Amino acid sequence: MRHLALPLFVLLLGAGCPGQLDTGCVSDADCSGGATCLDGECVQPDPADCVIDTDCPGGQVCNMGACITSLPTDGEGTVSLDPADGLDFGAPALGVGLDATVAVHNAGPGPITLTAAALSSTTSDEFVLTLPGTLPMAIPAGESRSLIVTYTLADGEADQGTLEFATDATACGAGCTNPAAIEVPLTSDFSGTRVLDVTPSTYDFGYAAPGSTSAPTTLFISNTGTLDKILTVENITPAGDTDQFEYAVPDLPLFLAPGESATVPVSYAPTAVAATHTLTFAVGANSDTPGSTSLGAVFTGRSEATNALAWTPPSLTFPELNVGQGAQLSAQLVNTGTVAVTVQDLVLGAQSPVEYSFTALSGGVQVSFPRLLLGGDALDVIVDYSALSGQASQTTLTALNDQASGVTPTLTLQGESYAPVGGTVLDVVVAPQDTLPPSCLCAASLDIPAANVDIQYKNTATGQSCTKPPSLYCGTNGVPCDCAALDAYGDVSWYAERFENVRGDDWVVNEAVHHEGAGQDGTFEISATLLDDCIAIPGSTDYSTNQACCLVDCGEFGYDDGAGTQSCYNFPPSPICSTTCQYLASGATSQDCLQRGPNRVKALVTIKNADGSVEEQRAFCRTLQQSGDSSAFVSVTRASGVFSFGAVTPGVTEIDPAGACP
Repeated sequence: MRHLALPLFVLLLGAGCPGQLDTGCVSDADCSGGATCLDGECVQPDPADCVIDTDCPGGQVCNMGACITSLPTDGEGTVSLDPADGLDFGAPALGVGLDATVAVHNAGPGPITLTAAALSSTTSDEFVLTLPGTLPMAIPAGESRSLIVTYTLADGEADQGTLEFATDATACGAGCTNPAAIEVPLTSDFSGTRVLDVTPSTYDFGYAAPGSTSAPTTLFISNTGTLDKILTVENITPAGDTDQFEYAVPDLPLFLAPGESATVPVSYAPTAVAATHTLTFAVGANSDTPGSTSLGAVFTGRSEATNALAWTPPSLTFPELNVGQGAQLSAQLVNTGTVAVTVQDLVLGAQSPVEYSFTALSGGVQVSFPRLLLGGDALDVIVDYSALSGQASQTTLTALNDQASGVTPTLTLQGESYAPVGGTVLDVVVAPQDTLPPSCLCAASLDIPAANVDIQYKNTATGQSCTKPPSLYCGTNGVPCDCAALDAYGDVSWYAERFENVRGDDWVVNEAVHHEGAGQDGTFEISATLLDDCIAIPGSTDYSTNQACCLVDCGEFGYDDGAGTQSCYNFPPSPICSTTCQYLASGATSQDCLQRGPNRVKALVTIKNADGSVEEQRAFCRTLQQSGDSSAFVSVTRASGVFSFGAVTPGVTEIDPAGACP
């Protein structure tokens, strides 16, 4: 059968040769008269379809597959762009393609040809051009062709470029200045700021036994900037005891929009015993904020056995205070374990001056030491800070305990104070008030108090004071005598407010203290001591003169009649004046005093403004019975450099400043 079929096949094949079949074909060569072979049939071309000019009837040319009478000449079309000012892609999402279109429009009257289109060599490769067809490309009058540019943000930075194309149009519309060389700017931009933030900056894992792994924490690397500006994180570099921690750094670079964060999980996994293991991360980014282009984070942990006692918080920092002010903060000493711990004592570190003190409470009740703390129990510790030094100070409060391992828990105490410029001035004058009546015939100076009273101006907190100096040179010649013991509290000085010359000797009658200038604040007590209770100044140093004054007061027949009003001796009645007067005259001559007894003492306290005007003035009186007696009168407080009156001592009488003591 195979041998019989071969002649038949040859016969049929021969029937398909040119000239043998009218319509059947295998290729265009099988067709005649310009016909083409299509699906085995010879098909004559449509007179309106063409590939080249010879495919068209006489007098016509082929234009884009169509036979037309003639092609338009240059200058018959006008090119314009939409949009006319370029393509702005704004701030697209990272890695997401964004399309934008430039419509090339032919406003006529004739057609134009788009001859070339490409992106410039300086254009970022994040821009890609797509054409609607192949070039050259005809654009009939009234029609447009769309050129598509796709922008895919890859690095978080602003980009730019240029779309360049050419036409054979000779007229320009919107967005065109030269139809043969048209440029379309391409831009992407980001508004706002980009700011690097690393949180936390420090983290302590606490204790973890060697071979164990702590619960993880997270390092957040964030862009805390504004609007849509992207932060590029360029490096995250670990250093330190890197083999004692577990962490995972993400692939770099990172691109973070405002509000976005990248995370680095970190765990403490010690393999060796150490008091401290440290892991640091250095993070660098193109932050817009000065000082934040490089930030760090520090992670710590310890793998040696820890003390079960812990302070919460581990330190107390007091607010800045004026000298003389105080503040109070609290902390807890907690037994974080399950086994009872004996707190043997709480011990404050060295202080100079002493500014910190504490009270330990349990359930609101003050406790003493040693004290047993069961697992989970705590002591409330109230710490008081009294600002005295005028500068920053620090000490510690250590919890001594019976735990054999770990570091003894220590609470750090910090404070800061400053001495303000003095706002007001204080003057204090203390003087004896008793003088002799005019009836005293033997007194040389009736208006001069004879008692010797010393002033004392004392800081109630420290006991430091200002008193009369051993040498009166700096206090009686118009130059105040500096009280060096109170230099920390400003300019404090002693001086003789009034002194008299009696029989050739200078007597300090009124003593004074002056306090002004910048220095620490505090509370000060004003007091006086009666050193000599003499009331009456003798009229003479001669014994016989003093005896004669006594005899003036003797009654008839040489006996004392109890008058004693002219000589001013204060002697008890005696049967025989001559005997008594001999005794009194001898004593008066040797003691330089006619009469002794209680003395009234007045303290005049004046608070003045810096210009010298009186802000407040008060006077206080107290009777001192005999030599050696002392009494406080009143306290004054200096806060922020301003003086004010404090408590008046019981038994002291306040009088009108211009009056005399009763």
